[in-house]
Amino acid sequence: SEAMECWDENMFRLLLPRIYQIICAINEKYCQKLSVYYSKEEEKIAQMAVIGNNEIRMANLCVALCRRINGVSNLHADILKTRIFKGSYQIFPQKYLAITNGITHRRWLALANQGLYHLVREYVKGDILKDYRLFEQILPYKDDKEFCKKYEKVKRNNKIRFAKYIKEKQGIEVNPESIFDVHCKRLHEYKRQLLKCLHIIYIYQKIKKDPAYITTPITFIFAAKAAPGYARAKEIIRLIHSIQEMVNKDPDMDGKIQVVFVENYCVSVAEILIPAADISEQISTAGMEASGTGNMKFMMNGALTIGTMDGANIEIAERVGQENIFIFGDSAEGNYNKKMYHTYNPGIIFENHPGIRDVCNCLIEGNLLRYGNRKYSEIYQNLLFGEYGEADPYYILADFPSYIETYEKVYHLYVDHKDEWINKAIVNTAKSGYFSSDRTIEQYNEKIWNLKPVK
Repeated sequence: SEAMECWDENMFRLLLPRIYQIICAINEKYCQKLSVYYSKEEEKIAQMAVIGNNEIRMANLCVALCRRINGVSNLHADILKTRIFKGSYQIFPQKYLAITNGITHRRWLALANQGLYHLVREYVKGDILKDYRLFEQILPYKDDKEFCKKYEKVKRNNKIRFAKYIKEKQGIEVNPESIFDVHCKRLHEYKRQLLKCLHIIYIYQKIKKDPAYITTPITFIFAAKAAPGYARAKEIIRLIHSIQEMVNKDPDMDGKIQVVFVENYCVSVAEILIPAADISEQISTAGMEASGTGNMKFMMNGALTIGTMDGANIEIAERVGQENIFIFGDSAEGNYNKKMYHTYNPGIIFENHPGIRDVCNCLIEGNLLRYGNRKYSEIYQNLLFGEYGEADPYYILADFPSYIETYEKVYHLYVDHKDEWINKAIVNTAKSGYFSSDRTIEQYNEKIWNLKPVK
């Protein structure tokens, strides 16, 4: 919703009177153009108008004026065409295209992960910094024992580097021999840090009942910032700290699980954290992540993705193969149907899954540390009953059973088949070249700018 920014019309007119006049003129001309196509559909024109319901709609202004409208992944482009700007797409289909986001491998591999960069250079012919297509040359080495051994050593060194960083900065000791399970991104409900929180509580409760449930230790790492006015996001940060306190102070969890919240997350921290990750958490509600770039950074650095079919995760899955990524949960279409037909009932999941019920109840009656008089009853209520008469729009409990099942596959692959894990990680690195920003820029140039490249 924050991308569909709207401004109060009266405020805009008072603060920017001349610009308001220009926008009114644009709106009038645009509505006249729309009326040619939708002559008897006033309601549709009103929805597509730049000004409506005493608001100035910035997204509609962009659609009215821009020569090209890009969805930054194939899924997002489809959503723009079939839902958000459907009326515009039917009139101006030539405006719409899909060019997937990219990341620069010069920063996210060569600078952030010098060990892996030098290993790749050793085996690849040509300059990988100038030609992202050369990543594919790594693929045959996934079955080369010597390469796999070197690749694993690079990952371990990166984990040691992060362990040293977090010890120096926050005084936290982490075990580099543990699985590094990383959820780092902007704190937002649709990115579902809350789902990961519930999963950690689930594992905690399982260990309390059966200490043998976890044999190889896991370090759960969160890194996120919340927008200044986003109260629910800040409450989730408090919850993460409460879980951290509960888990890390419980002697039963020693050598089993640990929770770490990285302070002041920024690009410099990401350059240390991402190369150290074993598991990449890309668990947004399907249909809500336009593309994502963290997912690309993680795969390039050899972390395996557990995620929904959302944003660029879909294209990552297409390139690495379904066997080299771990997909769970409902699709974007399934979530859209739940919203349209009001079919989501979290209460049924709560009643039918005792483990999930115990996790939810922990929010209000468990041994989580409280901050002052704060409790997590608001989060509990929202999970089960939603707000304003609408069930939780992020479908956390809907995807929770699937997430638990998929995560167990991830865990047992790492623990029981480490060679296969490394093989899959190498495939992810080899297939990450496509997600270079060089490819993105080439496609922009080919489809939009038509500029001549400078040698």
